[in-house]
Amino acid sequence: MKIIVSGDTHGNIDYYKLTNSSIMSQFGTLPDIVIVAGDFGVPWSNNNTDKQDEYLARGYSEKPYKILVIPGNHENYDRIEKMPITSIYGAKANQFTENIFFIQKNEVVTINKSTFFCFGGAMSSDKMYRIPKISWWSQEDASYGDWINFLEKFKNIQSVDYVITHTCPEPWMKELEFTHHINDKCPTREILTSIEEKLAYRKWFFGHFHQDKIINNGKAQCLYETLIQIEV
Repeated sequence: MKIIVSGDTHGNIDYYKLTNSSIMSQFGTLPDIVIVAGDFGVPWSNNNTDKQDEYLARGYSEKPYKILVIPGNHENYDRIEKMPITSIYGAKANQFTENIFFIQKNEVVTINKSTFFCFGGAMSSDKMYRIPKISWWSQEDASYGDWINFLEKFKNIQSVDYVITHTCPEPWMKELEFTHHINDKCPTREILTSIEEKLAYRKWFFGHFHQDKIINNGKAQCLYETLIQIEV
């Protein structure tokens, strides 16, 4: 089974990354599953009949693969939380359309025995310029409750094949370039720092920082323009 991991798509802004032609030009075939490491950005409006949301949702729904979104900070969490809860590849998720699923924090996606630990969220460094519940949602950041839930999950799962998050552990920030997030006090990064210390993994993918860079001695990769293909 072919899986593609993508960084942020930002609604219509970076939609081009996941066009059929873009994927085909890089890999020669379409995947079975696409995992988006946050800032999917659809739906964005509070209006259920918003034309842009409808257009993008229809376009994605016509794809011949499932889309698993690890929510970022630029998501309409009020809309996501109202979506029906379901299970996909063993993970709890909010289902948007027939093939689009928002994976909840601390969930493990299992595909052909390969495991993907998922933990979304991040702090918006520009939230002071945004409007609450219109262009910014307070649910974006992880909470102490999410950390407690991880500790419960960790009792049964000490290792996974892959970790997919939106932001990254705090110590990795010094390896990233030209980031204005460096001085943010991001609770999600702090929690991910503790998770990274406990959870064994082969590779960690994340987005958020709008750059493509391999860090952490090759064990982690920040994605933006780059698409990664995994076969399981």
